This record gives sequence, structure tokens and C-alpha cells, in this order.
Amino acid sequence: MTENWQSRVWRLVIAAAAIAGLAINTTAYPTAGDSLMSFTQQSNVMVALCFLWLAAWPAPRQERRQEAALFVRGAVTLYILITGIVYSLLLADGWDSYGLGDTLAHVLVPAAVLTDWVVTGTNGTRNGASSDPSNGPPRRTWYPLAWLAYLVCYVTTVLVRGSLTDRYPYYFLNPDSVGVDGLITHIAAFLVGFTVLGYAVLAAGRLKRIEDASIAYRT
Repeated sequence: MTENWQSRVWRLVIAAAAIAGLAINTTAYPTAGDSLMSFTQQSNVMVALCFLWLAAWPAPRQERRQEAALFVRGAVTLYILITGIVYSLLLADGWDSYGLGDTLAHVLVPAAVLTDWVVTGTNGTRNGASSDPSNGPPRRTWYPLAWLAYLVCYVTTVLVRGSLTDRYPYYFLNPDSVGVDGLITHIAAFLVGFTVLGYAVLAAGRLKRIEDASIAYRT
């Protein structure tokens, strides 16, 4: 996606969709604290901030900043995909559960963010930031493990807050609902599943680089 007005508009649309979903869904939470503890809300805030930033500064030139941008974009992509997948598999009750806010937050925004991640690849633009398509910031194999740190902090915060207030954002993180064994099982399954998903996200970011390198080789 070239560094022109189309690219900026596309990313502004993603940010606007995330903000709209946030605004609509906020009214569904009993308290502000419940809204703040919702992973859906948190991940859509990240998308809004990240894509406003990308619209303003689409492709930093310094390699260190490129790598930082890549790390942040990958993390945001993972978190918003988690939002969509968990809602679809564990929380949604058929299509009746998908109002406008939930459709934006759990379907359209995750799909758009994933599309941006795959299409732009590791260089941050559709056509690449360099004449050599193999160039670009390195994607470390430890990225997905580092991305999990936020999730661990989130679950820890949920459990501590829940023990103090008896308010949990999700039944599968509520030991009173699933039991201690169920809680441990859910957390372990999430860690394994989200690690695999993180590496899938990392691999998806390579598709554009591989495609460009193949084209450059053939020509």
C-alpha cells in the first residue's frame, strides 16, 4: 500500500471503525471500570491509536523505528484477532449476538487489520520501502513470546481486580464460574493457542516480502 492519500485514508477508516465500535459498545457495560477491563475495548483502543499513527507516519526511515513499528503493528494485529476469535468461539450466541458495535469490534476491524498486515508486509507499504524487497526491518522469532507479556499482565489484572470486587469481564476468567481447575485449563489453553496464533501472524507478515522477492528474482 503506497505512501499516498489512499493508504492514509484506508488506515483512517480502520481507526474510525475501531472508534465507532468503542463508542457503541461502551454503553453496554454497567460501569466505566467494566468497560476498561474489557479486552475488546482495550484491543480496539490499540487499533485506533496504532492506525492513526500509521496514517500520520506510514513508513519510518530509520531501521530501529521500522522495527519498533513492526513490533507494535504485529502485537496490535494479534490482540485484535484474539478479540474476534474469542468472541466468536466463546462469547457469541449465534448471529443474533452481532449488533453494529460487535460487528465492528469483533469482525470488521479484525479483518481490516489482518488485511493491512498481510498486504503491506514487513516494509509497511504495498510496493515496499526499498528497491530490494528482501530489505526491511528484521522480524525476530521472539516477537510472539514478547507479545504474550501484555496478555499475561491483562489476565493478572483481571484476577486481582476480580478477587477484590467480584467482577470479571469474562466467565472463563472467573474462578467462581469455571472453578480453579477450569481457570487454569483456560489460561493454559489460551497461552498455547495465542502463541501459535502469534507465530501465524508473524508468518503472515512475511507473505508480502516473499512475494516481492519472488517477483524480483523472476525479473
